[in-house]
Amino acid sequence: MFMMNLLMSEILVQLTNSPACLSAEVLEITSLPNGNFVIKIRARLQKRCNFQVRLYYNNGHYDYSYQLYNQGTIARWDNKEDFPHLPGFPHHFHTENGAVIESSLSGDPLRDFAAVLREVERSIALI
Repeated sequence: MFMMNLLMSEILVQLTNSPACLSAEVLEITSLPNGNFVIKIRARLQKRCNFQVRLYYNNGHYDYSYQLYNQGTIARWDNKEDFPHLPGFPHHFHTENGAVIESSLSGDPLRDFAAVLREVERSIALI
């Protein structure tokens, strides 16, 4: 429960401190048996963009998805195990044009989120 609250708080603080963020809300926070949990946060950003964070902690492992979108996906980072040929598997990045490439994320949301948010801010600045 402590880690769930820490992660949720840290993500909300970083989002609300971002100049790109207009608002942020927790859509789901579910505590599961054995200390597992799900967090889903959505932020409304400048230039009619949205950013969604979904974290699922399961027995010491995080499944994550960070998605920047407006009418379609602009960028998405996740670790769904569907691109085993990419370096850094299972971590990968979906580009706006549909390409899937290597990601530098580690799977630790406390380390990764700041880097993802910087990329989101850069992407919005280019729109």
